[in-house]
Amino acid sequence: MANLVIHTDLNCLSVVQYAVDVLEVEHIIICGHSGCGGIKAAVENPELGLINNWLLHIRDIWLKHSSLLGKMPEEQRLDALYELNVMEQVYNLGAFHHYAVSVETRSECDHSRLGVQYQ
Repeated sequence: MANLVIHTDLNCLSVVQYAVDVLEVEHIIICGHSGCGGIKAAVENPELGLINNWLLHIRDIWLKHSSLLGKMPEEQRLDALYELNVMEQVYNLGAFHHYAVSVETRSECDHSRLGVQYQ
């Protein structure tokens, strides 16, 4: 439900570190999809117990971009939030210090281009 890259999520960060350092993964794909139940739940704000702690990160994205999202027709808001969430997670991964340092030390990869493809 609503995959996120969060700087306090040791599981996610450990997997990224292992992939980059041990497996020497050169590219990480962050994707999202329309109809994401996590995004929808974050917006509709139902009481879901512990998962609400996770959904707060998506609600933060909603609030951060509320001026943009508020101007959109209702049927387009969720689609825009799916895309914004992917972009935020790409940013979060790039801000992960260990990942950034590991990528910078590899001269054979050109990570200067960021492509966000959404389908």
